[in-house]
Amino acid sequence: MSVTNFNVSRETLKRLKKFENFALLCNKTQNLYSKRDVAVFWERHILDSLKINDLLKGEEVVADVGSGGGLPGIPLAIVNREKRFILIERREKKALFLVEAKRVMGLNNIEVIKKNFEEITNIEAKVFVSRGVKLESRIIAHSRKLVKKGRYIYFKGQSFDLSKYTFLKDYKTEEKKEILIVYL
Repeated sequence: MSVTNFNVSRETLKRLKKFENFALLCNKTQNLYSKRDVAVFWERHILDSLKINDLLKGEEVVADVGSGGGLPGIPLAIVNREKRFILIERREKKALFLVEAKRVMGLNNIEVIKKNFEEITNIEAKVFVSRGVKLESRIIAHSRKLVKKGRYIYFKGQSFDLSKYTFLKDYKTEEKKEILIVYL
């Protein structure tokens, strides 16, 4: 079956649908996602999260900074069972959701860390991803402190303007449609 620009097995597609159903069920009581996104959850959240899948080739460990409702980390972990994903979330409610999603989905390749990203002093990941998190100099600087020669893959919003992020002048960057890659 085709999901975005790559093929996944029927079993993987079932797991992605299971996560969608679980996330939407939890959203009724936990308000994890915008109500206007519920009708387009598959396209706006699942498929969008998978857009960076090809950028993760060769990576063994990926850190999702500000994972919130598990995006993009959980869909990526479902598709890449051989990789480890570290989901970092500072808010208790959302961290508990991530732990429960890991359990319900049987995702042994996920580790949930309930901390502010800047409190982390050691991490195995060489690539960081974030979606729906404000791009700030302190986050990029902390990423660089944690790992040399890594990457920070950022999902850009519709009104993203790279020229407004002057702190990135010290970094090599690459823009790909809705994605910004910052080389640490």
